[in-house]
Amino acid sequence: MQTSKEISTQSWAKTANTFVALVDKFHEKRDETLRLAGETLGIAAQAGRFIINARKSGTDVARLCKEADITDEQSKRFERVANHQEKIESGESSSVRQGFLWVGLLPDPITTSEPSEPKPFLTKVIQVSQWLASRGLRRIKQEDDLRKQFLREAKPIVEAYEELSR
Repeated sequence: MQTSKEISTQSWAKTANTFVALVDKFHEKRDETLRLAGETLGIAAQAGRFIINARKSGTDVARLCKEADITDEQSKRFERVANHQEKIESGESSSVRQGFLWVGLLPDPITTSEPSEPKPFLTKVIQVSQWLASRGLRRIKQEDDLRKQFLREAKPIVEAYEELSR
């Protein structure tokens, strides 16, 4: 008959073996995921270089994007990956994270509305809104000349907002 200590030791060994197997599986899947993510970034960089070269040669990039069933924004993200490939390949965490954001491997942390492709002119409005939310308003309040210029430049947007809100 086994003692409680022997049973406890056997139970511990089984628990430890189960945990070790889970961690081993985790490492295997993590390594596979990193490999696939790296390949994805590489393909995005190739696509970005293709788009850059197409623009330089005068190719209709909008038509090319339509043919590939991607948006203009996605094509620009591919270009960003291509332009930053060296930094991404260096393994610098912020560059890799940004690359993951550009290719859609991570959700955009700033977007809080329903995901949709903004109209080209709205992209700038969204960028200004995000900049203001993150650090811009504080900076504008600190610099009087910047505050005056901001008020002057924002006036047409405010007027359009008020008209559309009626």
